[in-house]
Order: sequence, then C-alpha cells, then structure tokens
Amino acid sequence: MGTTVALYPPGSLDLRAPAAQVGVAKVIERKAHMSVARLVDDPPAGGLVPGMRAVIIRPGSAKVRRRVAVAGGPPLDELKEAITRGGRDGQGSPYLEVVGPDDRPELSVVVERDHYVILDHQDQPLPRITPPVAVRQAGAARQLVQRLEHVVQYRNAWELHNEDESSALRDLLALSVERVGAGARAGSRSGRGTKSASECITAPASR
Repeated sequence: MGTTVALYPPGSLDLRAPAAQVGVAKVIERKAHMSVARLVDDPPAGGLVPGMRAVIIRPGSAKVRRRVAVAGGPPLDELKEAITRGGRDGQGSPYLEVVGPDDRPELSVVVERDHYVILDHQDQPLPRITPPVAVRQAGAARQLVQRLEHVVQYRNAWELHNEDESSALRDLLALSVERVGAGARAGSRSGRGTKSASECITAPASR
C-alpha cells in the first residue's frame, strides 16, 4: 500500500504528461483482485468517471529502487540534482537512489567524450542505449533521469517472480509489449522489433 498514481481521462494514450492528468490518488487498501485509492487533492472538475486510466508515479515499496553511482563534476552534479527532484509528485526519483562508487551500485553514470554513458555493475556500457545524450544539450540531465528510470522499470519487470509455490496466481500473469498510436500499424508480430526514440509503448498485464 502507499503507492501513488496519477489519473488520466478515459482513452488517454500519453500517460507521461503531468499537464494532462486530472488528479492524484494514493492506494489505501489492497486485495487480491483490486485496490482502493483515495484522492490526494480535491476531485477533478466533473468528478471521477468510469474508465479513467492510472499510472504509478511513486511505488509504495522501496524494493523497486536501484542504486546508481554518480561521480562528481558539473554535468554529473546536475544529474544528481535532477534525480533529487525527478519525481512527478515533486519529490525525488521513485526508482533511483544515488550512492557512491564504492557502495555496491547496480548502475553507474560517467561522462565520456561529452556524452553521458550508463554502465552496469561490472562497469560495462549498457547495450542499445541510444541515441547518446550530450551533456550540453538542453534538458540533458532530465532526459538521462528518464532513461535511467526506464532501465530500472524494465529490470524490475524482468525480475518479477512469485516465490509462493502454492499461490493461485502462480504462472497466471503475462506481460506483453505493444506499440501505441501510429507504431501499432506495423502489426502485432511476435519476436524482435525496432522502436524509435519518440515512439510510445505500453506493457499491459493479462491472465
């Protein structure tokens, strides 16, 4: 419990734009088949309507956070500052915890040839992290925070595991990745695909 979600009108496709959200709610009760949330602020104009979409902006569990080592220096100091105010609720990033290079980081960020580079726990660059983010481009630190959060969210989903052998939900949950909008016209073939930097995807869960 304690997870914070942003609410959007029914049919909304872009769930990343804070200006489009109509409210914020916090989960106060969790059941096997549903959750109950309470609005943080006043109800939106027109009230709540069936079919509204919700996206998590601050998970209630600290287990979703990953340790990220960020060294010193002007570009990296700016990145640290962006992480401390990276949450859409005005707080720090819900997925990133800044640590020192000797504090067992799971990810690290360095600057090479005036570009940010994300390294894994063995100090190897993460593959397929494109296009590179130049430290001097507008909004570079914020863009890298979003990229780091996407990496963490992907890893969290990849490592989901139900350890309860007797659970009735075991092996019943499946995640799929789907293109949104124009990209969906490319079809729904399974297997590998190419995603452009500006393209949106969703990862719906099904039983």
